[in-house]
Amino acid sequence: MNTQTCTGHRSQRGMSLVELMLSMLLSAFLLILVVTMFTATRRSSAFDVQMLLMQENGRFAMRQMVHAMEMAGFYGALLDTSLIDTSGTSLSEDCGAPATNWGLDLTLDELEFVNDATSSDTDDYACLDAEDIVAGSDLIAVRYVSGTPLATLTAGGTYLRGDRQTGTIFQDTTPPALPTGVVQDWRYQVKLFYVQPWSQTVGDGIPSLCIKRLATDDTTFETQCLAEGIELIHFEFGVDSDDDLVVDYYTGSPSNSEIRDSVQVRIYMLLRSIETVADYTNEKAYQMGDRAEAARNDGYLRRVLASSVTLRNSDKLKIQAIVD
Repeated sequence: MNTQTCTGHRSQRGMSLVELMLSMLLSAFLLILVVTMFTATRRSSAFDVQMLLMQENGRFAMRQMVHAMEMAGFYGALLDTSLIDTSGTSLSEDCGAPATNWGLDLTLDELEFVNDATSSDTDDYACLDAEDIVAGSDLIAVRYVSGTPLATLTAGGTYLRGDRQTGTIFQDTTPPALPTGVVQDWRYQVKLFYVQPWSQTVGDGIPSLCIKRLATDDTTFETQCLAEGIELIHFEFGVDSDDDLVVDYYTGSPSNSEIRDSVQVRIYMLLRSIETVADYTNEKAYQMGDRAEAARNDGYLRRVLASSVTLRNSDKLKIQAIVD
């Protein structure tokens, strides 16, 4: 009897050194790809967030300024400010040069403009300090009354009470003796727009569009910052030199007489992101009408926002309204 003994055996094989190296190389490649995609997505997300915030702040700031320009020179039903009595009012803390009663002086123009402001211009505005303004940005002051009459008055506020013939500027809730009869009360407003090189604290490096405005419940000027990331503002006035109510030319450095002859104004804002974007260098130059801004070569996003406004309450358009 033949007996056969069969010995079974298993073939056990591991990864060879070459296969192991290829596997590690592929894993490293995939890891690098994932990290690269994550970094790119994160950078793109940061770019989009900064761009969106910059545009939203810019649009809000532009709306505020356009509204003020449209309202400049509006005094209710009164077209002639010489018919308005201001003798019974004063401010406990003014914004103009000392002893000028600047905020309530209606003999001044409804638009008061400073081209390319410097620290020395703060001498004309007591409510501004040199550290409050960005040198080279424009300043503009606007005077008008609220767009609709008021039903109630706020203690400490400044108002215009008028009919179609005369008016009186008064303060607090006690109305003046004149005018009488059918009258309306309007909130009197003065706003000085400027760009501040900081936002929350001096030196934080976040430029902001701010205003010094006549307080709504006090006889002083208060500060209100409208939007962060506004680096510069610039204006060009559309001058009607031949009284046909059509702009003949635009100028960014108008004289007082050219401002009075203006029927339109172009507003330019140079917007800047609040934070820098990683691995980004802004090498772009920007044009703001007749003003060129060189590239900053930093990591901030920027863009120019522009709008054109008809000065519908300017003296020329008021006269046209009377004729019509």
